[in-house]
Amino acid sequence: METNEKPRRAKPVYEARVGQCRAAVWENKTKDGKTHYSVQPSRRYSRHRDGKTEWRTSNSFSVLDRPLLQQALDEAFEFAAATVKPLSEQLAEERVAGPDGDEQPAEEADEADRVASI
Repeated sequence: METNEKPRRAKPVYEARVGQCRAAVWENKTKDGKTHYSVQPSRRYSRHRDGKTEWRTSNSFSVLDRPLLQQALDEAFEFAAATVKPLSEQLAEERVAGPDGDEQPAEEADEADRVASI
């Protein structure tokens, strides 16, 4: 039996919209079960042809889009940063057994590692 249902497309976990600029936050799961987030900026614009208006999406921006794009990106990164576990919790989960059987912390991560996991 045929169905007219369209396949479901993945959706971002969050989308900041400021004017025509958007910043979508995507959740990515790794093989080892960790979750990482990425941010994808875009801009909506209309195209008029034959008396019809068609909306399109672009990943290209004008210098005039910068303030709106910056605000959308700031909101998206704030969402992603609030969703990621604090670095101290991440390190606590990565504690490993030392040579004498005692737990010891995994290698220390710096702020750049935390930002990279967003």
